[in-house]
Amino acid sequence: MTEVIFGELEEIVPRIAWPNEALNFTPWLSANLTRLGAAIGLQMELVQEEMAVGRFAADILARNSLDGSLVLIENQLERSDHSHLGQILTYLTGLQAETVIWVAPNFREEHLSAIRWLNDNTKEPFSFFAVKLKVLRIGESPYAPHFEVVESPNDWDEAIRELRDVAQSATALRRRRFWDRYKVMFPDVASDRPAGGRSSLWHNVAGTDLVISQWLSQKGLGLFVRGRLGVPMSSVVGHLRPFQEQLEQALTAKLDYPKFPLLLRKNGEVDVETDEDFAEQATWLHEHLLLYEAELTKALASV
Repeated sequence: MTEVIFGELEEIVPRIAWPNEALNFTPWLSANLTRLGAAIGLQMELVQEEMAVGRFAADILARNSLDGSLVLIENQLERSDHSHLGQILTYLTGLQAETVIWVAPNFREEHLSAIRWLNDNTKEPFSFFAVKLKVLRIGESPYAPHFEVVESPNDWDEAIRELRDVAQSATALRRRRFWDRYKVMFPDVASDRPAGGRSSLWHNVAGTDLVISQWLSQKGLGLFVRGRLGVPMSSVVGHLRPFQEQLEQALTAKLDYPKFPLLLRKNGEVDVETDEDFAEQATWLHEHLLLYEAELTKALASV
């Protein structure tokens, strides 16, 4: 039996990883908001670094992807101090943020008490977090940043679950409206799978096991080619490989996309309620569906 070798988990001083707070840590954190968000339960998008508030500048201003509200992030590479607490309160009023995240390697007890007081004595929708920053490694392994939430609002997990449920329901309703109106606009479209609130509508390519998947997301719409249920993507790519150059040129899409062969996307949120915008987006999607079907049929007929 092979002997298992274990290493010792070591905590590194954060300034070893980021020598300068403003020049190193803040830019890194703004590019890695998903790491911080995973610890808290938020999906965040960067708005701006060093956001001016009077004669001061907030480290990071982000946006909550679920409801669009603003998130203020103040970060330190040293133990929490009174000046940062004061700055946070100043930025909060100046930026109209609803969520405040204070990141530091260590927190003084009086600062944790202040965060608790704010959570207990401010009305919704305000939320305050104290997040401890750690840098870990085993032996000579790469540094591993770790965020530990040490203070958060009461019932935060339940609140964020409710917010996600509302956002998901709204997204499903938007998709259902899109596909219902799309089928009214193009009644000749056949599908082996009703879209409902799902993200995609499938269109079979006659005489083949290929499916053109039309999809709708929060940030755009598009098409790609897949197989019927149970057919792996690798088989689809292998089947289309002899026609790669022909299809890529005709469809302006790449066959070797990592997951979705011949993916073509049109970026931009679709406004289902605005007739002009909906008609433009739906027409683009339908025209490309017909193009995909014609080019795939022509390529496979040449065998």
